[in-house]
Amino acid sequence: MDPYKYRPDIVHGALVHIMYSRIRMAGLVQAVFIRTDEGILIKVDPRTRIPESLDELFCDMVSQLLQKLSTKAKGNCGKLLQVVKNPVIQYLPVNCLKIGLSSSSKKVVEPRDYLKTFSNDVNLVFVIGAMAHGKIDNENIDELISVSGYHLSARVCLRMIYESLGTKYGIW
Repeated sequence: MDPYKYRPDIVHGALVHIMYSRIRMAGLVQAVFIRTDEGILIKVDPRTRIPESLDELFCDMVSQLLQKLSTKAKGNCGKLLQVVKNPVIQYLPVNCLKIGLSSSSKKVVEPRDYLKTFSNDVNLVFVIGAMAHGKIDNENIDELISVSGYHLSARVCLRMIYESLGTKYGIW
């Protein structure tokens, strides 16, 4: 396999940042979705504890997911990871605002100022490319923004977004 095409370390890093963020701990993350290059859609329950290092545990979790189409929690507490049917739009809240993040966007914003413009009643959905090369699919995005004039990793973009959301909602 081409190591530049398959980068589980990028997806793993993004998941760790989301799942250990204050906004997730405060219950503001309803779900995380991952779409693979092959079009497989994976739903990640916000209660999922992602192993902090990319080692056998995370690889085993993903391997089980792809073989059995789901990964269950111990004690039968539900599915932590599951393969679901496309399109992702059917799982999103009604009247949500889908915001794509891309360094190629001409609209460069300061996340805290940008997020202040939305009412707390608006469900915000962020689309972030957790990949080494390529672009996110603009098909279902309402607005495409950049949080910096520089190319940033998915983890850095996520950190900027969830820290700004934490400030917006007063989560410390």
